[in-house]
Amino acid sequence: RPVTISETAASLGMKAKWKIGIGTSKAFRPLPLKPVFVYNLDASGKGAVIKRSTFGHNWPRGILIRSTDAVIKRNTFEDFIGPAIVAGHDFIWGEGPNSSGLVVKHNVFKDIRRTNILIADCALIAKDKGLSIKDIRIKNNRFEAYGSPSDNGRGVNGNVISVTNADGVLIQDNTFAPGPDKRIIQPEIILDHCANTTITDNT
Repeated sequence: RPVTISETAASLGMKAKWKIGIGTSKAFRPLPLKPVFVYNLDASGKGAVIKRSTFGHNWPRGILIRSTDAVIKRNTFEDFIGPAIVAGHDFIWGEGPNSSGLVVKHNVFKDIRRTNILIADCALIAKDKGLSIKDIRIKNNRFEAYGSPSDNGRGVNGNVISVTNADGVLIQDNTFAPGPDKRIIQPEIILDHCANTTITDNT
C-alpha cells in the first residue's frame, strides 16, 4: 500500500537487526533477520526519460537505472566491457527500487562485449520465491558487433538480453547482428525465472 509521509519503518513495525557484509568478493551474508527496504517511488526518479544521448568507452556499465516507469530511447551505446544497461533491485548495496515498467526502445548498441541489457534483482537468496520486476518492454533496438572476448564485467560474454525474476516481458522487433569476433556461443536472449513473456518479430 502507499506509505504516507508521516510513517516510518519503525511505525510500520518493520524492525530488523541486520547486516549487509560487503568484502572484496561483494558477498551478501544475510543473518536470520533480513533487512527491510522501504522506498518512496515518487522520489526515486519515477518516470525518468533518457533519450538522444551517447554512452561509450567505459568498463562497468552505461546506465544504471533503479527507478520505475523509466524510458530509455533513441540512445547510442558503444564499446562497453560490461552491460550497456543494468536495471533491477540491488540487495548488495541496498539500491532500488527495481525498475518495473521499464521501456527500452529505438536504441543502438555497438560492440558491447557482455550482456547488453541486464535486468535482474541482484543478490537474491532464492530466485524462485517471487517475480518482483513487472512489465518490461524491449522494442525496436539494434544490437551490432556484440560478443567480442571479455573476461571481466557483469553479464555473460556473447549474450545480448538477460532478464531474471520478471513478470510481463515483451521483447519485440529487435535486430541482432553479432560481431565477427564473437567466439562464445550464447543465446541472444536469456530468461530466468520469468512469467508471461513474449518474444516476437526479432531478426
